[in-house]
Amino acid sequence: MNTVTERAAQLYGASMQALDLLGIGWLVCDSNRRVVGANRIANRILTTQDGIRLNSDGVLHLTRGGSEILSDAVQQAARAGARLQGTKRHHSLLLAKRDTGKRAFTLVVRSVQSSSAKHCRPPLALMLIVDPSLSARPSESDLRQLYGFTSRESSLAALLMDGSTLDDCCCQLGIRRSTIRTHLKQMFKKSRVHRQGEMVSILMKSIGLMRLRDQGADTDTLMQQPFGSWTDSIVSETCTWVPPAACSITSTAISRSGNDRRRLF
Repeated sequence: MNTVTERAAQLYGASMQALDLLGIGWLVCDSNRRVVGANRIANRILTTQDGIRLNSDGVLHLTRGGSEILSDAVQQAARAGARLQGTKRHHSLLLAKRDTGKRAFTLVVRSVQSSSAKHCRPPLALMLIVDPSLSARPSESDLRQLYGFTSRESSLAALLMDGSTLDDCCCQLGIRRSTIRTHLKQMFKKSRVHRQGEMVSILMKSIGLMRLRDQGADTDTLMQQPFGSWTDSIVSETCTWVPPAACSITSTAISRSGNDRRRLF
């Protein structure tokens, strides 16, 4: 691997890890919804088969209806990307309802612009998968480092960022409401705000969306098992270089989908 290729691989890996820190799933598919690359967050979501899954051919399906709408969105994005010349891009927003009853995934389907004058063949679409059910609770050490919160103040901040009421915080922390308000006054000073809602907003924007203590798979591993030889032929025809590690989906996600093939079709 030459220096340019190694540099490209490093930049690609760093950008994918950034999405991992935000808890955002990322995948690229062709106009037929066949996946050609994904990060570990998307791979984990596909493996659970809760709301969105792959069939045995690597084609995306929504588990609770709406696959036709998804298909239209992907095809429109892929077609738009194939003829894209300026900066304007096509995008669609969808909700993928989940079998477990958790909040639906937000799917952002977006066109992918060719990196050269010669259009990519086949055209591709980018999909971002956002899970609203993920907890936004940074560690106490992170909050202490940023704002100088004490251990108790950090615990209170984490609960408020996760949507808990003051009464909920009292119960979980085992302290009185008056004590909670005393802590809040100190936290307002440290974060330079005047209201609880303002403080929560600042905390969410500064660190709440980042999952620096994620307990999932290794952040350096985008994919683990090759999906099949078809990925090589698809990626080789695209205009943008993609590291080989990104062009596969775990065998677990595929095998589970294959066992339930009738349900998908």
